[in-house]
Amino acid sequence: MSVIEPLKTLEELLSFDRLLLFVVEPSRDVGRGEQGRPKNMLLHNTAAYLEDKFVYGSNYAKSYNFPLWQAIDTFVYYTENMVTIPQQGWIPAAHKHGVNVFGTVTLKSEEGAKAINKIKGAHLVAKVASQLARVAARQWFDGWLVRIVTGMDYSAVHFVISLLAALNEEMHHAVPGSTVVWQASARPGGKVEPQSKLNDKNLRFFDSCYGIVLNFKWDEDLFSESAESAGKRRGDVYAGIDILARGTCYESRFEMHKAVSIALQYSLSAAISGAGCVYVEDRVVHLDQCLMRYTMYGTDFTLNFRQNQCQ
Repeated sequence: MSVIEPLKTLEELLSFDRLLLFVVEPSRDVGRGEQGRPKNMLLHNTAAYLEDKFVYGSNYAKSYNFPLWQAIDTFVYYTENMVTIPQQGWIPAAHKHGVNVFGTVTLKSEEGAKAINKIKGAHLVAKVASQLARVAARQWFDGWLVRIVTGMDYSAVHFVISLLAALNEEMHHAVPGSTVVWQASARPGGKVEPQSKLNDKNLRFFDSCYGIVLNFKWDEDLFSESAESAGKRRGDVYAGIDILARGTCYESRFEMHKAVSIALQYSLSAAISGAGCVYVEDRVVHLDQCLMRYTMYGTDFTLNFRQNQCQ
C-alpha cells in the first residue's frame, strides 16, 4: 500500500528521489484580498502520518478533517521530524480553494546539531536546499516552514542565513510562487529561546526569507515592537497563537479568536496551532463557529462552494 512518510535523517533527504504522485495546481481564481494584508496560517499538528499517510485513502471514517479552507491562507503540515512532507490528501483539498501548503524542516536536539555540523563541514547548503526544493516540486506543495530548535553558536548565524537564501532561490526555480518562512525558535549564542517579538536577534533571519513565526507567548507591547521593527512587512510577521493557550495572556479554545483580533490590530498575521483539540475533545459542533472567526479582515472571498461537516 502506497504511503507518504517523513524524512527522518539528513541522509534520507540527500538521497530523496521519489516520483511525482499526482498534481493539483493551486486555484489562482480565489480572491484573497490585497497583497501584504495579514494572513492566517494553520499549523496542522494533529494525527499526522496516521490515516492520512495512505496515498489512496483508508477505510477509517473518523479521521481528522478541515473543511473551512476559506478561513486560512496557508496550511502547514507540522511534525517534529527532520523533513515533514505534507500528505497527498491535504494538498489537492487546499489547492482547490487557493490555499498554499507547506512542509516543515526541523533541526532539533542532538541530531539536529549533528546535521548542522555536517552540512557546514561538508559544504552541503546548496545540496540541502536543492533537495528540499526537489521534495516540494515532486510532491507539489508550496513552501517550507524552517525551524532550528537546537543550540547555535554565533558562527551558525551565517549558516542559517545562507540556508534560507539558498532555499528561497531553489524553491523559486522549482516551484514558482513558493514561500519560505522561518520559525523563531533559537537565537545566536547557543541558546534555544523561542522569540516572541521581531528584534535584532532574529531580524537577519526575517530579512532572508518571506516571513517569521513568533512564539505563542506574547503581550501587546511585544506586538507593538514587532510591528515597528517590521515596517511595511508587518503582514509577514506571524503571531503564534496556541488554541490551548498554555501559559498565555489570552483565552483558549473557542475564545482564541480574540487573540487573532489582537494581532490584527497591529496588522500582524496569525499562525494558529492546536486546532485539532476540537477533534480530540469531540466538540466539532462548534468547529465552524470557531474557525470562521479567524476570518476577521473584512475581505470578500470570491470562492463559491458548498461544504458540510460529514466525515
